Amino acid sequence: MDPLTKGSCRSQMAQTLLWKAKSSLSFGIQPLQTWPTEDPEVESQVNLSVSEDLGCRRGDFSRKHYGSVELLISSDADGAIQRAGRFRVENGSSDENATALPGTWRRTDVHLENPEYHTRWYFKYFLGQVHQNYIGNDSEKSPFFLSVTLSDQNNQRVPQYRAILWRKTGTQKICLPYSPTKTLSVKSILSAMNLDKFEKGPREIFHPEIQKDLLVLEEQEGSVNFKFGVLFAKDGQLTDDEMLSNEIGSDAFQKFLNLLGDKITLKGWTGYRGGLDTKNDTTGIHSVYTVYQGHEIMFHVSTMLPYSKENKQQVERKRHIGNDIVTIVFQEGEEPSPAFKPSMIRSHFTHIFALVRYDQQNDNYRNKRGLDSVLGTMSPLPDDLPSVPVFDKTLPVKQMHVLETLDLLILRADKGKDARLFVFRLSAVHKAIEGKQAVRSKCDCRDNKLEKTKGCHLYAINTHHSRELRIVVAIRNKLLLITRKHKPGGVASIPLLSPLLESPVEEFQYIREICLSDSPAVMTLVDGPTEESDNLICVAYRHQFDVVNESTGEAFRLHHVEANRVNFVAAIDVYEDGEAGLLLCYNYSCIYKKVCPFNGGSFLVQPSASDFQFCWNQAPYAIVCAFPYLLAFTTDSMEIRLVVNGNLVHTAVVPQLQLVASRVSST
Repeated sequence: MDPLTKGSCRSQMAQTLLWKAKSSLSFGIQPLQTWPTEDPEVESQVNLSVSEDLGCRRGDFSRKHYGSVELLISSDADGAIQRAGRFRVENGSSDENATALPGTWRRTDVHLENPEYHTRWYFKYFLGQVHQNYIGNDSEKSPFFLSVTLSDQNNQRVPQYRAILWRKTGTQKICLPYSPTKTLSVKSILSAMNLDKFEKGPREIFHPEIQKDLLVLEEQEGSVNFKFGVLFAKDGQLTDDEMLSNEIGSDAFQKFLNLLGDKITLKGWTGYRGGLDTKNDTTGIHSVYTVYQGHEIMFHVSTMLPYSKENKQQVERKRHIGNDIVTIVFQEGEEPSPAFKPSMIRSHFTHIFALVRYDQQNDNYRNKRGLDSVLGTMSPLPDDLPSVPVFDKTLPVKQMHVLETLDLLILRADKGKDARLFVFRLSAVHKAIEGKQAVRSKCDCRDNKLEKTKGCHLYAINTHHSRELRIVVAIRNKLLLITRKHKPGGVASIPLLSPLLESPVEEFQYIREICLSDSPAVMTLVDGPTEESDNLICVAYRHQFDVVNESTGEAFRLHHVEANRVNFVAAIDVYEDGEAGLLLCYNYSCIYKKVCPFNGGSFLVQPSASDFQFCWNQAPYAIVCAFPYLLAFTTDSMEIRLVVNGNLVHTAVVPQLQLVASRVSST
């Protein structure tokens, strides 16, 4: 691990602590892709899913992967237990040598989340800039404000609209693409925010005082400035009295403070003081201060606060650090000390403890981010990479899955009544490419057509195909369920047949037909928890997501979309602690719903404590799940969020972004 520079360490440390201070309790792939072409016969969307480990890619996750959940016990002076609760421990690294069972996940690295996109939009993008503010009343006669500005996206010279909708229930923030030929109306912006009904047209406010009011409103919504505690702990110290009694710190501790911020003199200090005395030096002479993305941060450093030889509890130090929501504990010593427990620090306010240890051998502070490995593999193909045609234009591909472990290539080709589902032996396709054989035409693929799939407009496969591969094919409002039994021994046991018999069509069998009330726009297969017939199909149509029992064909409402216009994007299956769940993505919204098991063939949809919802900053046209991240692709950016809670990690600006295919390694 490379040593962290002062600037980069400050940035990452501040970013992590800001997020944790704001949220003290934080609890695959079917991308859409449009291939531009001059051929009018090949203008529709193509769905690509390329992976040899679909189950791991979609993710069998647990919130415990973001830190172990342990019991916290507090006791009074007599040793009696006062209260017991749970706390999470994030170790910041994974055990590289630990082995994991197939389909399971080891504890992952700490994932730094980006709070800048959740707070102070008006302060950063609107205040002092050319923008417009509107006021109106919704259908329930509740007032709302709308602020709109045209700006560059992350200073990347990509123009876009930013909009903030202020309501009594909170604010909603979205980005909308800019078009020089199309005027964006206030009504269309409100419609994108699912506000379609209001008493009368919003009117623009021209008085400049509205900016002050909105700025105050934004500051009241979330914290602007922060105070964090920094506690120096010598090797072997196990109580807060011992840690707070350290009169001075070590050289390594001082070096760490230099990374956090600047040493400032408190007397006469005019910036954010974090509750420290800036007139009479009653809280110390110096402190550590920094500014991160417009947020002022004052650190309450234990060795800089007043020290008393008579007071073993160091009340003057404790009254500041004990009232901080976040405390950084710098642990001295080469070897790890006994496991730190939050119960070591007696405080009713501290929710987050960040443990830091200096690595003297390498002269650095280790900070590992799992996001780098994801972004590092996302690069465009080289311009000089030769393309190898496999099918000619008589077989326009609309949707495709490559399953290397099953030696299968599945695709949906053509449109309307001529559309079909085709299956190929992947090894045979590779062999034809290596042998530079002629490009296949629609006529050449007659033996690869699956029966009964004529006229299909959509299909989906299951992602956890340990028992068998399942395919559901949609033909208007009719669903066909098709399976292929898993070959024992994997690909090696599947003999390559002669060229005339190389098609795997005979390995697939038609199971049943299910009729829906409408044609689905999105489909996802959800595996049941047992060997019984408890599998589900999630379908999206009209204004709703439904789950369908594969065995009975009975449909149950999962989620109703309250919007006039709905653009369904995806329904991504994830598994939390072995229980199925779905991320329902449409318009700007993404909602997590836990899928309850069947009981006697019935299905009861009810709110769950694990359900959560978030909004994308910009409406995506495709979403890829690369556990533990969700990658939303828009016209000019890629928005990366965490699967477990939807929190934003990073936004990468890529003008004219076009998703071609996705593949996530299982390693």
